[in-house]
Amino acid sequence: MERLNKTVGAKLAEARTLVGIKKTGTNAFAKYSYYQIDEIYSEAKGVFKDLGIMTVERVEPMALEGKIYLKFFLDVINTDDMSDKITFETITEPNGMKGAQAAQEAGSTITYMSKYLYGLALMIDDGKSDPDATNTHKDSDVVKKSLTRQEIQAKIKELPQAKQETYMKELMEKDRRTTPLSITYWKQDFLNDVAKREGWLS
Repeated sequence: MERLNKTVGAKLAEARTLVGIKKTGTNAFAKYSYYQIDEIYSEAKGVFKDLGIMTVERVEPMALEGKIYLKFFLDVINTDDMSDKITFETITEPNGMKGAQAAQEAGSTITYMSKYLYGLALMIDDGKSDPDATNTHKDSDVVKKSLTRQEIQAKIKELPQAKQETYMKELMEKDRRTTPLSITYWKQDFLNDVAKREGWLS
């Protein structure tokens, strides 16, 4: 691959055309599929190496309106000019759990945020690098009378990013918030409303 004299933006644009992610994760209960972070790493690392791109993930605490949030960053760096980089970022609110449960939640949050940031960088949800965006099951197969809070949250996280952001904005306007709120903390009535609108609940 020709890589000399290319900016990181040009290299990343080319990487988006070369990295193809298929959904290998499956949820047997709800009958839907999703892409996994290890698949993104596996597909992207060879392309990034050939193009001269490296990535660095960071997380920093941030105080806002009297609360502590976690800000996650993904730096996409041009290895031919280390000063040339693009940074993607997102924010979430820690849940304040303690002990083993906190560690498990932290691991889940880090995994999701990594997938979200790489999704932004590689435009995974644009319908080209995510060819299995349309599931083959019938809608009637997944309509349930009830879903747990965790099941609804998992399904929301596998929606196209644009739709997730639409729901996030709607929730922020409804609650008069100025900052995004992790899906972990969405109110149950709003989760149920989303589930019904998506056809997951009858």
